[in-house]
Amino acid sequence: MYASYNAPRAMIHTHHHHDNPFFNRHRITDPAYFFGREREIEALYSAIATRQCRSIVGERKMGKSSLLSHLADPATLQEHGFDPDKYVFVYIDLEGMANIAYEEFWPEVLDRMELALPESEAELRDMVADLALQAEVRFMQVRRLLRRLDRAGLTVVLMLDEFESLASNEAFNASFYGELRSLAGEMGVVYITASKRSLYDLTYQHADTLSSPFFNIFSEEPLGLLPHQEAVLLLGKLSLHGAEKRPFSPHQIESLIQLAGPHPFFLKLAGYYLYTSADDQKEAGYVSEQVVRRFKTEAEDHFRYLWSQLDDVAQDALLHLPVISPEMKKQLFARALLREDSSGGIRPFSAAFADFLSRTDPLDRPITRHRQGTSTTDLSGTTLGSYRVLTSIGRGGMAVVYKGYQPSL
Repeated sequence: MYASYNAPRAMIHTHHHHDNPFFNRHRITDPAYFFGREREIEALYSAIATRQCRSIVGERKMGKSSLLSHLADPATLQEHGFDPDKYVFVYIDLEGMANIAYEEFWPEVLDRMELALPESEAELRDMVADLALQAEVRFMQVRRLLRRLDRAGLTVVLMLDEFESLASNEAFNASFYGELRSLAGEMGVVYITASKRSLYDLTYQHADTLSSPFFNIFSEEPLGLLPHQEAVLLLGKLSLHGAEKRPFSPHQIESLIQLAGPHPFFLKLAGYYLYTSADDQKEAGYVSEQVVRRFKTEAEDHFRYLWSQLDDVAQDALLHLPVISPEMKKQLFARALLREDSSGGIRPFSAAFADFLSRTDPLDRPITRHRQGTSTTDLSGTTLGSYRVLTSIGRGGMAVVYKGYQPSL
């Protein structure tokens, strides 16, 4: 049987009820606590079925890591018509690999791959384990091993979470990304990356990295706020998952969505405090001021982080929505900071965030929020209009010629 890919395959999920079912603040690994993202799941499975690569792009706490984990769940695979024993999902959290050497990358991947292989593939599992333990693992050895997996009818899906960490590691240059590209081309390895920004907007240690054909094989899958019906589903279903079933009323669910917005992290945070409130408050069918106050207190630091990640123009736009420009409106929607209201207008994604903005001094700016490591004379890695600047290809006189990329073409 195909079990969890980040634990020995003999282990399976045991769905025990927690005292508070809204306890998850990090990556969700138990599918019993994952709800929503149906459109994204369908799109990603469709890509995997045709061996296409995807880049999940979404803000912090939007559920990118949880979505990756859910894709590898055997029951979810079967629900979508896949045979779990024909797919090898390898989850790699790159955040812990920001400073590793190139030589450490493939042994780590192979170690995770051994755990992800079906138990029926004992010989292949032994081969992967043996190679992972070798003192030196060369890329051509990995290539030959993956070719064997391909011949065995297995599709390898490498899920590279926190891709920013790999991009910022100077040990990985354009040649490394070329190696990754070759595995997708010959062996049909599927890459699904997760990052806060588009792969082309990340800052790379080597100026020529973005010239690698590796980046041409991806299509972006944006991950934003939940549709309203999925926000309702998340709150309603999770409220039944506790040690004691305490279903939220429809009025409470709508109140929480208004308070926290259709944002998975903030919804669970608000749900946590409603679930722990006194029984008489829950049974009354409303959300008390105490719950609202506790939620806002914990959400405050997260709102400050969201605010600190914006430049002055974006901050001003949030504080003056009636005169926001179409381009800035598009950017703030993409960053899940705005949503449409019932009349077709725009507003901050949640009432609590709107309250935070109303208390924010527009002169209270973080000291540093700008791109680091990019000189004023080097445009590599920046975005100009709708074009992403890749790398310099020549200079002369008073001009520098850059290679650019138009994502919509």
